[in-house]
Amino acid sequence: LDGNKRSGAYAFVWFLQKVGLLNTHEISPQALTAITLLIAESSPSDKDKMTGLVIMLLGASRERNE
Repeated sequence: LDGNKRSGAYAFVWFLQKVGLLNTHEISPQALTAITLLIAESSPSDKDKMTGLVIMLLGASRERNE
């Protein structure tokens, strides 16, 4: 990963933690790394798909906690 992707990956994880959407008990570090790399390597034309994937994964994680 180049510097911009590393910065983006850090910002992604930081933001999820800051707004309380990242539950490290539900999403393993390995899964979070895989999701972050998938997003970083995805084509800009797949932005909507990647957004939908993250929303779906975070929603499923939050539903298990309620």
